[in-house]
Amino acid sequence: MGANFLCGVMAIPKNQEPDWNAAQERLGKLAETDIERLAKEYSAEFGLDEEETEEETEFDEFSIRETLKKAFTEIRDAWNGNLTLYSRFEIKDLTLLITGDRTWGDPVEEINFMVLFEVSGMAEAAGFLV
Repeated sequence: MGANFLCGVMAIPKNQEPDWNAAQERLGKLAETDIERLAKEYSAEFGLDEEETEEETEFDEFSIRETLKKAFTEIRDAWNGNLTLYSRFEIKDLTLLITGDRTWGDPVEEINFMVLFEVSGMAEAAGFLV
């Protein structure tokens, strides 16, 4: 057994800039039920104990929202070229934002941020293809 390589990719039409305001607006409109669903379905990406999320437990809505805000900031900063663990380039009619790393089964934080940005609806609101 060896390490696996994980890769995350987000795409947007070439020459289109993400609508960061729309993504933030989407985040602000997430209802408590949306937050709870995301926490249950994506517990690993939030760093939650999966056994705890299978039980009926109260979720720290503030903490989940803060993690989603971090995901927004991470993806925006990556798009703007401020983070070295991401690359942005064009292929045909798309602009891609990619990241990746080796893992022995541990989470890859950059990919987790991409996943959370997408499943929360922020990616679609910003204009990324989902």
